[in-house]
Amino acid sequence: MQFDPEQARKDIETATLRARAFQAYAAAGPVIAVWGLVWIVTNLAKVLATSQAAVIGSAAMLVGIAASIAGGLLARRSSRPRPPLKSALGGATFAGLLVAVLAVAGPADMQAASAVVGLIVAAAYVFVGLMTGARIAWLGLALGLVVLAAWFGARPAFDLILALAGGGLLAGTGLWLWRQ
Repeated sequence: MQFDPEQARKDIETATLRARAFQAYAAAGPVIAVWGLVWIVTNLAKVLATSQAAVIGSAAMLVGIAASIAGGLLARRSSRPRPPLKSALGGATFAGLLVAVLAVAGPADMQAASAVVGLIVAAAYVFVGLMTGARIAWLGLALGLVVLAAWFGARPAFDLILALAGGGLLAGTGLWLWRQ
């Protein structure tokens, strides 16, 4: 067997990419799991506690935002450094997109607003997954399919499906990624 430097270089690149993907999974897993719980609480509140759903949803969102910030800070310490300005601008752009879409769509139909946000979040997971690791991209695709299936196939149970299937998918996948 002869040493092939080109193959060795390719093997090192492959191993490096896999290691980075697993680092991304470990860092993103807990945050994704928390957002799964946020989806569960927020959407179940729409079904079970309609008069308090806005307050419960807002509190859950604050928990998700805090978890995202904490997860980002911890990941930044344990991985190769990313420019803080780029990370902040990426997060601000995504949050701005959600706010802008909701401002245009309006809160007249809260299910439609939930569907739009769910699809944007799913697309964000696909995009991030394409940059970091395929498992996160697959999560985004599955989440988008859940939103569309609930919207077109079971609209009366939309919020319940987003809570159980969407939130469960996020929470379960987040825990799975964390343990990889």
